[in-house]
Amino acid sequence: MVVIGGFFNGTYSSSVDAYSIDNGTVQWKQKGANAPGGWHYAGIAVVGSDIYIAGGYAEHKGTNHVVAKYDTVDDSWSELPDMMHRRGDRPAVYVLNGALYAAGGTKQTLSVEYVDIKVSGAQWRESSVKLPHHSWNSVAVVVKSDVYISAYHASPTLLRWSVGDSSWTSLAENTVAKGDHCMVTDGDNYIWTIGGGLIEQYDISLGTRLTLTTGPTGVSQNGYICVYWDDYIVIRDDGPDGIFHAYHVSENYWKTSHVPESNRLVSPMVALINKTEQHLY
Repeated sequence: MVVIGGFFNGTYSSSVDAYSIDNGTVQWKQKGANAPGGWHYAGIAVVGSDIYIAGGYAEHKGTNHVVAKYDTVDDSWSELPDMMHRRGDRPAVYVLNGALYAAGGTKQTLSVEYVDIKVSGAQWRESSVKLPHHSWNSVAVVVKSDVYISAYHASPTLLRWSVGDSSWTSLAENTVAKGDHCMVTDGDNYIWTIGGGLIEQYDISLGTRLTLTTGPTGVSQNGYICVYWDDYIVIRDDGPDGIFHAYHVSENYWKTSHVPESNRLVSPMVALINKTEQHLY
């Protein structure tokens, strides 16, 4: 588990730090390399041991179009070419067929752009397939080469795009997308959206939605940041407490981490890299 950036409570001064779990002590440990500028409300995607961060808000500079890659093995950062558009408020960022995509965000809420991450110095290109509505506070997952996006907008629905489609398809209504939220998948059968104090499950094959549970006591009603980990949905609340909660999907119970992260910032980015590391809870 890696936590990157976020802003200090009471200010919008952003952190350049990254933290990960030390397997020996099961404590959070600060990484040696700093991000190229402070970041919060950014989009995030993981490819192997690399973490890509795009958009969001930079240190006292407003909406961001900067993109960077964090190599967790070498503990090093490198910058990619800037996006064509500035995208704040968590654009949906995902990787498909060797390309990094960014969709939605505050300033360019309908556009989707992409860059080939296999080619050094490749520039961003505009996709001809735009989002059907304004989409900010967006999250994306990829399941079997299909892209699913959930975003905060007036008529919350789960969107799907498959390679070759000329438009996005609207799927089941998504109640939790009426506020800040996050989304995870098991990579095969299910997608879960978390926010507004709820967890909703979408069955990919049946196309049905089911409300599973309410959030644990002490977790705010929105602003969740989460990953899927070994049948758990691991949730980091958006606030400064740095506490992680975990919902066990198949057995329907909650656990709370006793190892709060060290920096305790608001709205950081969270990524799961090493699925063999010890659990937080």
